[in-house]
Amino acid sequence: MDSVWLLLPALFLCVFGLYSSRGDPYRRMSAGGVRKLPGPWSLPIVGRVRDIPTETTWLHFYGWSKEFGP
Repeated sequence: MDSVWLLLPALFLCVFGLYSSRGDPYRRMSAGGVRKLPGPWSLPIVGRVRDIPTETTWLHFYGWSKEFGP
């Protein structure tokens, strides 16, 4: 019985993470109906930290600027 109470928060976090990371285009709209700024998708809380290399970081940011920026 105690293990059920330990697994419930983990299950809730997994479901919440999957729900919040799905690519629904309507979720990218703000309250006023205006689309949010373009950019790479990110995970909740962690963001894009896992995709940034430790060496030649500037090349990664340059690639993002060509793909998403002006």
